[in-house]
Amino acid sequence: MIMHRHNYGLGWWVLLSPSDMMYMVALPRNVIARSKIFQAAEAPIEWEEHYVGTEVDPRTQSFLTWESLESVRRNRVGLKGPMTTPIGKGHRSLNLTLRKELNLYANVRPCYSLSGYKTRYDNVDLITIHENTEGEYSGLEHLVVRGVVESIKIITRQASISVAEYAFHYAKEHGRKRVSAIHKANIMQKTDDLFLKCCREVAEKYPEITYEEVVIDNCCMMLVKNPALFDVLVMPNLYGDIISDLCAGLIGLDTKLQHWRGRYLLRLYMIQHLILLER
Repeated sequence: MIMHRHNYGLGWWVLLSPSDMMYMVALPRNVIARSKIFQAAEAPIEWEEHYVGTEVDPRTQSFLTWESLESVRRNRVGLKGPMTTPIGKGHRSLNLTLRKELNLYANVRPCYSLSGYKTRYDNVDLITIHENTEGEYSGLEHLVVRGVVESIKIITRQASISVAEYAFHYAKEHGRKRVSAIHKANIMQKTDDLFLKCCREVAEKYPEITYEEVVIDNCCMMLVKNPALFDVLVMPNLYGDIISDLCAGLIGLDTKLQHWRGRYLLRLYMIQHLILLER
């Protein structure tokens, strides 16, 4: 860990988490390059570097160190490298642990066409915002009997209201005209219905913004036919993970530009590359 003495009134003090140690050789370049860009621009930023993924910290009971979590809480902003999760075995997702520990409830991913970069679409300009701490990613799975595994989807009013409030506030602050709530309430009649009720409640506070509800499978079809139909999309966790990757494909990217927003102005930025794991 590299610590810098710094007068907080003179600039920004930022957490830099290059990558988990399993992929340190291949994947931290995007984060390190960005720190060099800030240096070249003479931005008043000093970096704290925290490496995770080497061993379990008994204070957090995860591969995330106590110092790394405290750094984000103290500095309120961070730049994070990719964190991989073993498929079907191994430790719990470090990203999931990080979101829960810091209550980073909103996952914000911009998607817009890049000037001079030719793709199938040249009119993409949308934002996906999804709840970041619960849903199917609550991490609650267990074996019922041999051959039967159960996974629990959790949707709460508090989390749904929070992400809906953030989506509408974001739309208003950035001059967006429409918020679309993406759901599967025709099948998930309890969980997704609660999410929609919360979105409707928040929508009433923003009469200047058009509100609509779109079933997720129909949303996918509409996105690939005409992405210009959408502006800001808000949705539960799993749907957002899928939709945001679809949107990245619309503009020809294999990376996801995103930041996680938490309470007390916590922000954690990251670029998530496609990671291929050998099995």
